[in-house]
Amino acid sequence: MSDADPNPTGPRAQHDVDPNTADVEKRWNDPSAIRHATTYTVVVILLAAVVLAVGAVWGAAGSDQCTDSESSICTQPARTILGIGPAVVLGIGGIAALITAYRVWRRAGRWVIWQGAGWILLVCTLAYAAIGSGVFLD
Repeated sequence: MSDADPNPTGPRAQHDVDPNTADVEKRWNDPSAIRHATTYTVVVILLAAVVLAVGAVWGAAGSDQCTDSESSICTQPARTILGIGPAVVLGIGGIAALITAYRVWRRAGRWVIWQGAGWILLVCTLAYAAIGSGVFLD
């Protein structure tokens, strides 16, 4: 038996992983954390869609006031909600997911799952901000 291999019967069990190398061993299988992060991400995206729908309905309700506009959304409050509302919701959700990833990392948990959720939400934030900024151009 050599000193280099403390477990001669096979690979080290998951609970025997050194916390200093746990991140590079890529043993991130945690169904509960994946379920929570996925549910969180879907809820944040649905909340952003609700903000978008409320802005669109509010803007469409007042569209009879400005028939000369090229856009069906012509009131400034509705445009502001459409332009930045969902992006703010997605951005706050992404930052909160990254904060959760940090807190899970501090507890030596599966933090990468939450980091992925945070980055997905931040990418959605940038995509919506780029697309939604068009409401301010009219």
